[in-house]
Amino acid sequence: VQYSDNQEYREQDSLSLAFSTDTSASERKPTEQVAVPVVLSLAVMVSYLCGGAILFGEWEGWDFLDGFYFCFITLTTIGFGDLLPGDAVDQDDDEEKFGG
Repeated sequence: VQYSDNQEYREQDSLSLAFSTDTSASERKPTEQVAVPVVLSLAVMVSYLCGGAILFGEWEGWDFLDGFYFCFITLTTIGFGDLLPGDAVDQDDDEEKFGG
């Protein structure tokens, strides 16, 4: 198959390497590309982190930066383990509920 645009050939070739099948080049269907704005992606990530920071601030009694730090470290799978949710929970109340 002759491609008039070299860029289109490289994209098609790299896609075929990622999803190798037994189909010949003439049987391949053109792929659709979806453009996602970088600003939208960053806004979703920051709102997710800030929302988690606010929720953990309420649930755990942390300040905003501690909640933000916990969400960032957890979502990036770094996981230092220096902040743990559940530390603010009173253990005596749970033992009384279960008869301990």
